[in-house]
Amino acid sequence: MRRDVILVIAAILAIALLVQPVSAAGPNIGADEGGEDPEPEPPAEYTVYGYVSNISDQEENVPLADVLVELLDADMEALSSTHTDGFGKFEFTYAADSGAAYLRFELTGYMVRTLPGTMDIVEDSSDRNIVSFDISRVHPDEDGKYALTGDGSSANAVGMALTEGTVYGTVRSSETGEGIEGATVIAQTPEGRQYTATTDAEGYFEMKLPYGSYILTASCNGFSSSEEVAASTSDGTPARLEISPNDFGIDFLGGLDMPHAMLALGMVLIGAVLLAVLLLIRKSRMPDSGIVVVDDISQYEEEDEIERP
Repeated sequence: MRRDVILVIAAILAIALLVQPVSAAGPNIGADEGGEDPEPEPPAEYTVYGYVSNISDQEENVPLADVLVELLDADMEALSSTHTDGFGKFEFTYAADSGAAYLRFELTGYMVRTLPGTMDIVEDSSDRNIVSFDISRVHPDEDGKYALTGDGSSANAVGMALTEGTVYGTVRSSETGEGIEGATVIAQTPEGRQYTATTDAEGYFEMKLPYGSYILTASCNGFSSSEEVAASTSDGTPARLEISPNDFGIDFLGGLDMPHAMLALGMVLIGAVLLAVLLLIRKSRMPDSGIVVVDDISQYEEEDEIERP
């Protein structure tokens, strides 16, 4: 009896050993006929995202919101568009066969200055804000999306900088505080280039200028020139210039200062003298003018004889 039990157990173990290799060597689901795993199919669509930062006069990059970002195909036709949010982020989802190849970044007064390694400026385009992107340089994140840039405060974000800006403010009387109409405001660069504007009825002026820093001065007839005021296109605060009435301003000549008033009076005086001379000459030619012209030359013309020694 004991021998029969041992034989049964041995038979069961033998069967188990024969069955296990077959199961382990069973068919590999998903493998091809050659025994290798198949290549994963490419996705039907991609989601890419990135960030734009402001690098104008900043020690660190700052996320730039409200930038218009357009996704373009190989012919630079727009496929989709969006705006960056408060973190400077943009995102697109597009079909893999859409031909998406370029991005355009647009914000008034700004231009693309720096790019991450996944992007390049399109050299043959007149628009310097159009860039190409290469998704093959990027690995998808845990959500299956492709990050084309670093975040908005990173040096690897798309960096945009101001190319032009606005300088604005008022010109006021230092005595009354009222705005001065018709004052001339000069904005001068450190290199000496000048731009001008004229104030309106409220003394307000505004100038669109290339990005940079300027020195402002104001002048107006009847007033002395203002002191210099520093301004910048990236400042965003109004400039206030004050001018003082001249001590020698002459009201009846339109508030001209003394040098200009003297010049005007001199011109008037010269004109009056010339007019008086012309009138006197004309009157002397009239028979009944009563003006006697002494002819001292005719008496010498009648003396033809000349005594000779």
